[in-house]
Amino acid sequence: NDGGGIFSFLPIARHGSDVGFEDYFGTPTNSFSFAHGAKAFGLPFSHSSSFEDFKKSYKNALLQGGANIIEAEVVGREVNVAVHKEITKLVVETLDEFLSPKSSGGKDQSGTVQSSSLPSLNISNQKLPIKAYQRVADAQAPPPSSEKGPSDKENKGISEQRKTLVLLHGWMGDKTEWDEVGYELTQSLDREWNIVSIDLPGHGDSPLTLSEPHNAIR
Repeated sequence: NDGGGIFSFLPIARHGSDVGFEDYFGTPTNSFSFAHGAKAFGLPFSHSSSFEDFKKSYKNALLQGGANIIEAEVVGREVNVAVHKEITKLVVETLDEFLSPKSSGGKDQSGTVQSSSLPSLNISNQKLPIKAYQRVADAQAPPPSSEKGPSDKENKGISEQRKTLVLLHGWMGDKTEWDEVGYELTQSLDREWNIVSIDLPGHGDSPLTLSEPHNAIR
């Protein structure tokens, strides 16, 4: 799909050239020849423009054994995103219909699926656990009385007068994944920066946001 298609699913893709999306996230490969790359390493190469072509190329690669390179031509990034959104929409509609009370069949008189029967998720008032990374000198001295902020021990040293860099973990992770990086940043960045990490909803020390089985499934 001509580069990093996965990034087209992120909000950053909407900003396009304003953030240099193609250069830094899309990373297009149209200037690179996989055929020449395979030749340089003495590897068999084939190009597939359809699913039938791919099956043939894959079968031949298995018969030959060893390393093979198959370049599969797929849909563009925008089409790929649209297809995934449609799949997600249909899956959610199917789950809503299946999980709705059987008494109403999950549909109104017009046949439209009613998702309002499912509990809504509200995390607007939820406070996420935060961890502030301190410089050695800051950690040894108490914070100035003029600084305002959380009073728990993990949040000491956060100042409203500083810029803040928030480190976000990935799926199934937690804020402690950034401990080593956070420490290094406190040593290399100016004192004008707060360095913090958080536990996203449902991760680490954050409370579970989906507790009812049918809502968790959805």
